[in-house]
Amino acid sequence: MEEMRSLGLTDVHKEPFPVYAWDFSGASVEVEGYDPMPASSFPPMPGTPREGLRAPMVDAGHGTAEDYVGLDVRGRIAFVRFDTERLPWMGPLAYEAELNGACAVVFTYVNGYAQHESGLALNTHDGTGRPTIPLLQVCKNDGAVLERRLAAEGPLEALVRSNVVANSDGTGHNVIGRIPGRLVDRYVIIGAHYDAWFHGYWDNAIGVAGMLTMAKALLEQGYRPEHTLLFVATDAEEFGAPDTHFDWLIGCHHMLEDHPEWQGRVSAAFNIDTLAFLGQEQLGFIAPPELLPFLRATAGSWDTQTFPNPEVWVKEQVTAWTETLTYAYFGIPPIQPRFALKEARETVYHTQFDDRDIVHEARAVETVKLYGALLARFDSQVFLPVAFSERVASLRRTLGRDRDAAIPVPRADGERAELDAALERLEGRAEQVAQTLEGVGQSDEKRKAANDRLRKAAGHLIRNTNYLNASSPEDALPQHVFYERDWRALEGAAAELRAGNANKAIEILRDDEAGVRGAWCALDMSYLAYHRHTVGSRNRGRQDLFWGKNRTPVMTDVWVELHSLRDKLGRGVSDFGAEIYALEAKAQAVAALYREALTDLAETVDRATALLVEVEEPPVQAT
Repeated sequence: MEEMRSLGLTDVHKEPFPVYAWDFSGASVEVEGYDPMPASSFPPMPGTPREGLRAPMVDAGHGTAEDYVGLDVRGRIAFVRFDTERLPWMGPLAYEAELNGACAVVFTYVNGYAQHESGLALNTHDGTGRPTIPLLQVCKNDGAVLERRLAAEGPLEALVRSNVVANSDGTGHNVIGRIPGRLVDRYVIIGAHYDAWFHGYWDNAIGVAGMLTMAKALLEQGYRPEHTLLFVATDAEEFGAPDTHFDWLIGCHHMLEDHPEWQGRVSAAFNIDTLAFLGQEQLGFIAPPELLPFLRATAGSWDTQTFPNPEVWVKEQVTAWTETLTYAYFGIPPIQPRFALKEARETVYHTQFDDRDIVHEARAVETVKLYGALLARFDSQVFLPVAFSERVASLRRTLGRDRDAAIPVPRADGERAELDAALERLEGRAEQVAQTLEGVGQSDEKRKAANDRLRKAAGHLIRNTNYLNASSPEDALPQHVFYERDWRALEGAAAELRAGNANKAIEILRDDEAGVRGAWCALDMSYLAYHRHTVGSRNRGRQDLFWGKNRTPVMTDVWVELHSLRDKLGRGVSDFGAEIYALEAKAQAVAALYREALTDLAETVDRATALLVEVEEPPVQAT
């Protein structure tokens, strides 16, 4: 707050919101013959008693359901080599152990995270789990020691300590300051989350610094914005709620929910989440399709000076990796500089190695300068630079996915015709609006009225076309895309079973990119753990979905079919009639959801068109 005030921002204040507070002050694992091994933990997992938890440690393999068969872990500490290509996240890993009676879990990553070359990386994330048993991670080097000792000696007497203070009635704080604009009640948000794991230099202290630097530069230049610029530092981006799949992005969600007066009045959100990772060779920006032409014409035309590849890329993306998803959920068009995630995620992301040494500061400075220029360019537009034709093209691409597919999309001739007609109406109306705006003139009244309609129409489309996948974190897409994927996988698997190819059917159902959503990990999980992580976590009746509420497409549970097929293959049984019947029945249910999604989308498009119909030059007032 003091930094915002010292820069000259006005109305600086902090806004409280409820969170599950999780205060972690260190953890360790001790076995005879070695110094205590430092460890990390994962919210909302509980700590141990102050004196620690002493119990035999047993090797539980990769922590899959099959690894626990015949293994007695009751009252013991399960040691797991966590393979992120077999189990989906830390919460399910802990729950599988809990179901088998373990009193705690100690794990090391096989892949995915904490793969720093030193072998010393400790990592943490939101756990999306039940706060029931302690869950600790040790680095690769210490994990290798435990693995060797357990293989050579069997169960080891171990002492684990995890110092956690949890408070279900905790309070988080968002901090907000502003630069008043000529339009006092029309806004642009510039945001960055300030909560972090470990040092949190790259994720996301440098993002907060970038936001404040933009504010400082604008104020020093005497810039008078059109919009009122809201500079927001959000809390609880990393974690904020227990036992829910949607336990992150909490602070931004509460901020937008607590300001209904902002609804329909925020033209864009310029978010910053990490900047200029050392291995990033090219600058890029993500946004929903409505803003892509503006970004291509501005940022896409720049040549950077500090990045090895000077071209700036622009991509359509709204992702739950960042608060772009939260802004889109509330109908606010988000923009964000994006980074090359994979290398950073696997080595330094959410570890103690997230410090200034992993950031290329000259590239970070250049990114902030360009981002500030982009903000000023957006703010100074006479009319909001939203391109509805780009949204139409994007939606048509999602509907053209069946052209070369071996299995076409479900039959939905009537619904598809309605949607095609709705898209044509929106496209036609958007062209008319573009012509109308050329003659609207420069008066504040006319500009404001036209921009309000543009903003509401774009916001309606953005809010109602971003649904969530089953993987986590995930990109958001129109919901019919997910139902189309599930239907094709179900039909494809049934076809393979009719041909006697059970292995191929299993492969189709479990494919991480094209299979039934969430099914990729089903064979490695017990039914309770699998159902809890997939269908159960997205139950539309739950009250803890936050930004997942009404944005979680219905999932199809194929755990029983997958396990039945694997069992039959093991026994040499070739009668797959029951599985074929079940998969075809589920395919028909998904086909109905697909048709319903097309109808919903047509209604969304028509509503946006109706909002644009009112973008006309206001009548001349009589004098």
